[in-house]
Amino acid sequence: MGAFRTLLLICIVYTVPAFGQTTEQPFTITITAPTEVVKVGDEVRVHAVLTNVSDKEILARGSPKGARAETNYTVQVHDRNGNEAPETEYGRAARMHQFAGSVLKVLLKPGEKMEEDTILGKQFDLSSPGDYLVRLSRPVSNDPKDGIVKSNEITITVIP
Repeated sequence: MGAFRTLLLICIVYTVPAFGQTTEQPFTITITAPTEVVKVGDEVRVHAVLTNVSDKEILARGSPKGARAETNYTVQVHDRNGNEAPETEYGRAARMHQFAGSVLKVLLKPGEKMEEDTILGKQFDLSSPGDYLVRLSRPVSNDPKDGIVKSNEITITVIP
C-alpha cells in the first residue's frame, strides 16, 4: 500500500503543473479606431493589426487591400449592459463566412504584421446612441484545439 501511495504522489506532483500552463499564441490582435466618438449614421471604422509574436513563420488569411477584416475575424459588438448590437443582413453573412471572393494567404515572418479594416455600420445597427464595446477574434488555425486569439477591447461612443 505504501508503494501505491508513493507512486500516486509522484504522478500528482508531475501532473498538476501541466494544468496551470498556458500555451503561447503565435500572434496577437490589436484594434484601434481613428474616431472613438461618432454621430449616429457616421462611418465607424476599426483597424486591426495581427502581429506574429512567435519565432516561426505563420500563414495568415487576409482580405485584398485589407478592406474587409470581417471576412477573417469574428467581430463582436455589445453595449455597456452586455447586449449584442443587432446585426445587419451583411453582418450575419460575415459572421457565417458566406462571402465569395478573393482571400489572400500571407506568410508572416516573426515580428511581421498584417493590417485590415472593418466598417462596423455595415455589420451592426448602431443607430441607437450609447457606448459600444468592440472586440475581434480569430482561430489560431483550422484545428479548434489550438484555440482562439482575442483582440483588446475598445469603446466606440455613438452620439445623436
